[in-house]
Amino acid sequence: MSAGVKAEQTAIARRTRATAQRTDSSGCGDPPSRTNTSEAQNEITRLKDELARDCNRELSEHDVSNVSDQIKDLREENGRLREEIGKLKVENDGYKKRLADAEAEKQLIREQQEKDNRTQQILSDQPLLVESLKRVGRFGRRNAESS
Repeated sequence: MSAGVKAEQTAIARRTRATAQRTDSSGCGDPPSRTNTSEAQNEITRLKDELARDCNRELSEHDVSNVSDQIKDLREENGRLREEIGKLKVENDGYKKRLADAEAEKQLIREQQEKDNRTQQILSDQPLLVESLKRVGRFGRRNAESS
């Protein structure tokens, strides 16, 4: 049963009781007077105001309940997102380490290549060096290898 229907039924029941009390207090068969009509109007106004307050209160309670549920859901979602962020950070750190390892390996390969190139250059320049040294003095291949 909705809050509005319940409030309306409560108001009708109160009006019925109020009317019964007025009838009992004024005596049966007495014609309604202007005061009774005025009192009835005041009672109707009072009941309408009370009905409006009840409806507003029930709607407010319903709104509070909805907002509480939304807050709970958002907190749960926030927790799930935090967990996911934590997992992603760990995964990201793993990728960073793999990248750093790959960069270090690439650097080692580059250094080894440069070393090999220098060695190859020295070996290719060795006959020219030996030939140049022969002109200066007695220098043979055996002396170059022993140096």
